[in-house]
Amino acid sequence: MMKGKYKIWVKPFLLAIFVALVARIFVQPFMVSSDKMKKTLYKGDYVIINRLAYGLRLPITFIALPFSNNKIPFTDIPSYYIFKVFPYKRLCSSYPERTDVVAYNFPLADELPIDLRKIMVSRIIGLPCDTITIANKKVFVNGIMSEIDFSNLVFRYRIITDGTFFDQSFLDSMKIEGKLLSDIGVYDLFLTPSQVVFFESLPNVKSVREVTGYKGYDAMKYFPENSSYFNWNKDYFGPVVVPCKGMTVRITYENIDLYKRIIRDYENNNLEIDIYKNKVYINGDEIKYYTFKKDYFFVMDDNRDDAYDSRFFGFLPEDHLIGKVSFVWFSIVKQNGKYDLNWSRFLKKIN
Repeated sequence: MMKGKYKIWVKPFLLAIFVALVARIFVQPFMVSSDKMKKTLYKGDYVIINRLAYGLRLPITFIALPFSNNKIPFTDIPSYYIFKVFPYKRLCSSYPERTDVVAYNFPLADELPIDLRKIMVSRIIGLPCDTITIANKKVFVNGIMSEIDFSNLVFRYRIITDGTFFDQSFLDSMKIEGKLLSDIGVYDLFLTPSQVVFFESLPNVKSVREVTGYKGYDAMKYFPENSSYFNWNKDYFGPVVVPCKGMTVRITYENIDLYKRIIRDYENNNLEIDIYKNKVYINGDEIKYYTFKKDYFFVMDDNRDDAYDSRFFGFLPEDHLIGKVSFVWFSIVKQNGKYDLNWSRFLKKIN
């Protein structure tokens, strides 16, 4: 009797597993854990990644198959040590559109196979072969100002009051991040344009100034990092052409910093740079030109002054792209030390 009772549940259970498996292949849930895409996405948002939006990327490692885990059972050994890493393949591939919010694997985690790297979310700014220029925080694509909705972007501002302090609950109610710099009422706050207008209207605010780094300021920590020939930063960047498959560029000792990661790590060549003879060698041969084997993208975060995007890590390879972030399916928010459901974010479409 009991055996028959269990048999009744076997088919529904197996069907549920099958449906979940199929769903996991086409869509992927992801929790936003930072504010770098604020005001589009907030920490605590649970989003759905549409893995079919740009073509389905097939698993690169066995471990990336749905319902697999990171380790060989009963050990601490990563599974990809014994399971084959498959060549990159995408079914029915297509390009993202400029301004799409996309999910991708962090490109600098060289110790891991691509599909085991941390998932990040940013906005597509540049497509393959686009020319990107950032001048005084304004982004230009092929010489035309970016079509991003500027009203939704966040920048850092220096706020000086008459000595008045902003209550933290007031800042929290407006979802404003930042900090007090001086006890005489000096703040650095991350604000949208409409919030800037609001603070300028407050009688106890003496000045509101956008914080902008001058050309070359702190350039060593921005892409290409530690370069002697490029003095770019988050506010002044480029012009730079986003590499695309089949594009050929002249390689010099001066510009190799732009492309060395692509040549060595993303396209798997042996790269040598002779600093004494000012020469570049690929796979043992001195080269003057290089032709790219893949397409690349340029991504930026909506919280422009509290970001980690292509201005820091460079070009995003096509094989790192997971899919399009479609909507927030639910969200949690921390209030008064407790976590509550943020109903206003439920099923919110991402623009």
